[in-house]
Amino acid sequence: MPISKIAKAINSTHDGVTSGLSTNQVIAHLRAKRKNNLGQEAVLVANHLQKKRSEDPNFFFSMELDTDGTFRSMFWADARARDAYMTFNDVIVFYVTYKTNRLSLPFAPFTGLNHHKQSTLFGSALLADETDETFCWVFKQWLTCMHTRAPGVIITDMDLAMKNAIKRVFPDTRHMFWEWHIWKHLVEKVVQMRDTDSDFYRMKSSQRSESMNSFFDGYVNNNTGLHEFLNAYERALVQRRKTEAEEDFKSKYSIPKMQTNSPLEEEN
Repeated sequence: MPISKIAKAINSTHDGVTSGLSTNQVIAHLRAKRKNNLGQEAVLVANHLQKKRSEDPNFFFSMELDTDGTFRSMFWADARARDAYMTFNDVIVFYVTYKTNRLSLPFAPFTGLNHHKQSTLFGSALLADETDETFCWVFKQWLTCMHTRAPGVIITDMDLAMKNAIKRVFPDTRHMFWEWHIWKHLVEKVVQMRDTDSDFYRMKSSQRSESMNSFFDGYVNNNTGLHEFLNAYERALVQRRKTEAEEDFKSKYSIPKMQTNSPLEEEN
């Protein structure tokens, strides 16, 4: 459940009385709870990411620490994800999901579409919270990872903090939203992009039906520790990339079926 909805749920009582709990108070409570439970998990995560980098020099990761050295957020992307973004960087989706780990750290993947119109992963983050500052931090890590190449278009929900951070970090990027009633209007304004209308509509339908929750279905849940989460993430990614490789093979070696309205051509 998003932070804003948690505050609303707590503030709503049967007799209509409002407790006045703010979003910032909910964030502070979650931070305190996480600090009490991070400890060894953060060390395991740091060791895991260091090991990945030693195996793959192009593996990128960054960790944000609190003033007292407590783990807050992290962003990571492997070599294949970085290479894919260099090719398919015209449109990306940034989507925050929940119930993926025991500490309730929001999981935020960067995704896009490949040449088979499949959702593909460009990078991922675990976030301390959903404030302007945290979103700015992860977007800046994204730019560093992707050689300062900002996306042409970024698609998100209507989160205000996310919107503010995008304006600050991606000032030249078109920002679009999921809400259908403004979707078509915004698509018409986008210029100088390949096959604009079809790509955007495919992006929306594909990303809605193939969210990152389904991507990790069966791999993670709200009891998964951080280190376990990373292991599960990699298993899910291997399976997904296997599917992508199968699609590549089919497209290269399958003989396309000829479609014609001419009886003579059909006989030949």
